Amino acid sequence: VIGSDKDAVLECFLTSLPNRLSVAASLRVSNVALVDVDGSTGKASLMKRIDRTVN
Repeated sequence: VIGSDKDAVLECFLTSLPNRLSVAASLRVSNVALVDVDGSTGKASLMKRIDRTVN
């Protein structure tokens, strides 16, 4: 359902019929995990979640 109208995706799934999917007109959300890795141990030294919403 990434980037598509969820109702159109559900209709395709429930009816097993192909359907043209349109781009969703709602807010766009970006979710990112920033990980800093210690090169000598290979372990994560910092983990930060970043969430952004764009109109």
